[in-house]
Amino acid sequence: MRDVRARLSTRALVEGVLWDNAAVRERFARCVVETWRLAAVSSAAGDMASAMALKVAVADGLDVVLRECTQLLGADAFVDGGIAELRAAVAMFGIAGGAVGAMLAGVADHADDLLEVR
Repeated sequence: MRDVRARLSTRALVEGVLWDNAAVRERFARCVVETWRLAAVSSAAGDMASAMALKVAVADGLDVVLRECTQLLGADAFVDGGIAELRAAVAMFGIAGGAVGAMLAGVADHADDLLEVR
């Protein structure tokens, strides 16, 4: 995220840089909020049911953040080792060790426990 922020601050537009554009700043801010949300949720995982919910949340959240950052960076995202490559690798996270669909089935099985106020 810091690298994306730095690139947005240096990539020139006709007037100023991308970071000066309110729409770009809002899109990036949503990524920051999602990243913050994932960090907060990850501290709550403890038992198997919450670990399943966490895996789904992280897979979904990372997809949102990396998709948005890829779009914000444009062609720069597709350099070797760039964020588009990272996005492809992270997509495996939603599959490896149990597909998101299987995790959601487990979450549904434990919905009553997960819905208890903690």
